[in-house]
Amino acid sequence: MRNRFSNKGMAPFEEFMTGLNWDFPNVPDRKLFHVDVKETDRGFVLYADLPGYDKDDIRVEYHNKNLTITAHRDTIIETETDKFIMNERTTGEVYRSFYIDDIDEDKVEVHYEGGVLTIDLPKMREDGSARKRFEVK
Repeated sequence: MRNRFSNKGMAPFEEFMTGLNWDFPNVPDRKLFHVDVKETDRGFVLYADLPGYDKDDIRVEYHNKNLTITAHRDTIIETETDKFIMNERTTGEVYRSFYIDDIDEDKVEVHYEGGVLTIDLPKMREDGSARKRFEVK
């Protein structure tokens, strides 16, 4: 495999770079997932990529005008006979939080299908001080 730092002019840095650990497990970005937010005439639609999660492991809450999506996974199965060469699946939680004002909490719809969480957030002027949890269908 070619060293990505072996380009001309990088030779003095090769020895320095090879000692660095490029896998930063505590970087906050590892707690994120990709989201698209679209504004429509009647509100907002949020699409979150959460492949590999069960709908029961996804929590969607609205509190103080903040929409929070949390997904938890505990799916690593290991036995004494397994000999993994590489294991990149992790357990833990991923989450995102968004400030969204003026939504009608009673009309929010949440669906999860094919690894994509879709949240329909109709607009409305309301206080937003109560915490509301939405059922994932």
